Amino acid sequence: MHKVDSELLKEFITVMTRIRRVMFELVSTDSEYKAATALQYRGLHLIREIPGITVGELAKNCMMSSAAVAQFLERLVKTGWVEKKTDTRDKRVSHLSLTSAGKKQLQELNQKMTKKLEGMLSLISEEDFNHLLRIQKTLLQNLEKKQNAEAV
Repeated sequence: MHKVDSELLKEFITVMTRIRRVMFELVSTDSEYKAATALQYRGLHLIREIPGITVGELAKNCMMSSAAVAQFLERLVKTGWVEKKTDTRDKRVSHLSLTSAGKKQLQELNQKMTKKLEGMLSLISEEDFNHLLRIQKTLLQNLEKKQNAEAV
């Protein structure tokens, strides 16, 4: 491991923030995509990826307060995309799942996002794309190893 130069780190954060903002703006220009915010998209993904996820777990994964997630979830429940079921052992806990409409919405959003990302990533060379992917995979593997080591 090496020490990251603080100026390079600031530049990295700035660039990543700007990329995320520009990508979201490009994606959100699609009027059909506006049916779901980036947070809703992330929430739907997490609910699909973690069967029976609780409101508290979703809040932690979205880095939001439980109150903020509860408001956000209320919109997803009203749209018919998410179902909340009270835990039989602890009435204070609700487990979340996607409805068939939620699964369909997420599939449509994934298709739109994939098409948009494909266009965005075609702006760099195939070689640069392969380097970017390799670097991201390496970072993810190292982060997961660290996470697993700290969990033990």
